[in-house]
Amino acid sequence: MRFTVAMLATLFASSALTSPEDAKQGRYALSAWQCFAYASNAGRNEEVERFFNLGFEAAKKFLEAARANKISREDADSNTPMIVLWSSQGPTVDFAAGRIFEAVSAQTYRDMAEKDSTGMTLPVDKWITDKETTLKSIGENKYRTSNCELIK
Repeated sequence: MRFTVAMLATLFASSALTSPEDAKQGRYALSAWQCFAYASNAGRNEEVERFFNLGFEAAKKFLEAARANKISREDADSNTPMIVLWSSQGPTVDFAAGRIFEAVSAQTYRDMAEKDSTGMTLPVDKWITDKETTLKSIGENKYRTSNCELIK
């Protein structure tokens, strides 16, 4: 935990050349990878690769800007989701992007399978494991309500 906090403090040093747009790339990566998970479960196979690539490119832009001190701590705090910030460590940009992808896709799957429609955690015996019908339906619904078709 202490390493993570120190890493984040180093990653987001103050700089005169900061941009909130760079920090928003982390949010864009999150949205693209959530849509990746929804599309995957919904059986929208033609969209899966597209969302993965969009998220990967956005995550790399975010990480490169963060490592170059182009994102202020304030911009990161107000524009970048915590799951992205907490998962952004690693020896290379690609490695860190992979960590973010894994965290986002795992959390998104858990949200679909382990929570009800209001976001409340279901008892373990109620977790949804039927990928062919129920998770497909949930994925399709989340895909539509999250406006995934608008992500370009």
